[in-house]
Amino acid sequence: FNLPEVNSSSAETANSIAIDHLQNGADGIYFKMDTHWRAEKLIHDIKPEFCFLGFEADSPSVSFFEEFTSLVSPAALIGSVFWNGAKSWLPVANLFKGYTAFRAFGITEFGESATVQVFNSMAEALKLTDLLTDYAFPVHQVFNQLAFSVNASFNFFGDIIKIRALRLLIHRLAEAYGLENANSFIRVKVHAPVLQSHQPHGDLLANSFGAI
Repeated sequence: FNLPEVNSSSAETANSIAIDHLQNGADGIYFKMDTHWRAEKLIHDIKPEFCFLGFEADSPSVSFFEEFTSLVSPAALIGSVFWNGAKSWLPVANLFKGYTAFRAFGITEFGESATVQVFNSMAEALKLTDLLTDYAFPVHQVFNQLAFSVNASFNFFGDIIKIRALRLLIHRLAEAYGLENANSFIRVKVHAPVLQSHQPHGDLLANSFGAI
């Protein structure tokens, strides 16, 4: 997918950039959240039913998503949100209950080595699953809204091994909860150079470079 990142201190500016990308062939957008954004201004004239909407957010952004979910129906929303820093999973789960095509439990890897990154991601997934199932959330719903974000490097074989190991462990975790066919969602974030002079096509070129 061509999913350019949009980052701005102004929701209006982010909206304008996003619409320009979508009108020039992007499949969706990843917004790098600003805690001062208003949802109504950010998604003005964007049709969620026709594109992927992704977010990178901090825990204080939950108030944004309270407004966001009041504007977008569960049936119309496809996308994900990846949380940075301390996470409060229960408020997130309550907000996105019923948004079955939206991956609201986005876990971002952290750690110095690939082994530590995979371990930390799976530990967070286990903690999240235990918490939400204790509050009577169906385990299949939790896994359907679970997502992982990993960073790619130029160590191609190392990244392939890391991603395959993560996918295998996700399925092992699902099996431990009695699920046979877990639908895992892993975003591989490629830090490819973006030619700003070629925007809005610069992101398409960067994604193509990253895929290689």
